[in-house]
Amino acid sequence: MKLLLRLVVLLIGTNCLAAAPPDPLAAEREAVWNSPEMLQSRGWLTQYFAASKKHTKKDAQQYLDRLHAATPEQMRAWLADFHARRQRQVVEQQQAGAQRQWAVSNTFATQRAQLQQLAAQQAAAAAQTRALQAQLEAQRAAAIQLYSAQPAPNWYDDRTYGFSNRTLAILNFLDTQAIREELQQREQK
Repeated sequence: MKLLLRLVVLLIGTNCLAAAPPDPLAAEREAVWNSPEMLQSRGWLTQYFAASKKHTKKDAQQYLDRLHAATPEQMRAWLADFHARRQRQVVEQQQAGAQRQWAVSNTFATQRAQLQQLAAQQAAAAAQTRALQAQLEAQRAAAIQLYSAQPAPNWYDDRTYGFSNRTLAILNFLDTQAIREELQQREQK
């Protein structure tokens, strides 16, 4: 009895398999699967999964198997979505590149403006230093002229409190020299 039951099950199972109609969407599915757009998209996916450290080869194969098992309409919808996402990525990458380029050019423009401002400040400082040096030279020349025009000093003149005009001129000259040295030190800084 068991043998007969197995034989009946086997015959019925065989007839069921033989009588199964072919999938009417198989041809259309294969046409979409092998279309140039799908081949290009699958190539991109293969490269992505190969470069990805987040996904394994098994993950990639399972994803492609699920995509291959989808209906032709689902495949077309996936393709449309995939191309829309790729277009958004391309636009975002272009925008990011433009922003980087703007940031770099803006940085160079800012640096250029700062350098120009620094050069203007240095030129103003140099002009001020030259004016002070010219003023010191004029004072020095005036002191020398004053000294040479003075009569011989009276060593006991009460108006100079015991100092001669010549001594005062020397002190004035030494003060001028100290100021000049101080200006040179500032200029070196």
